[in-house]
Amino acid sequence: MALLKIKTKREGYKLVGVQIPPQQYNYLALYTLAKGIPKTKIYKEVLYNWIDSHEKKEPVNILLQEIIFLLNTNYDKLAASEDNLISLSDYKEIVKKELEGKSVSDECMDLILKAIQ
Repeated sequence: MALLKIKTKREGYKLVGVQIPPQQYNYLALYTLAKGIPKTKIYKEVLYNWIDSHEKKEPVNILLQEIIFLLNTNYDKLAASEDNLISLSDYKEIVKKELEGKSVSDECMDLILKAIQ
């Protein structure tokens, strides 16, 4: 039985993991125990502040455009190479699997895949 464990699971939320050096993790663990707050509260505060500051400068549509540009440029390079053995549909399948692996939303994934040419 965990005496100091705090239950904080929420449906529909995604887990974000990060590795930090042992000394910093130890401080974080001691701090959260001493203050009676979950580590998640600190992570969320840092992440939400970061997202708020970046989302204003680079909204989702801009990020999607950058990703689409990178993917189209990459495919153009592959298509121009002498030993190109990948079709556009195969390329899109590879991209789709990578996006799924990164847990990109279906809506964003559809926009990206439709824009690859």
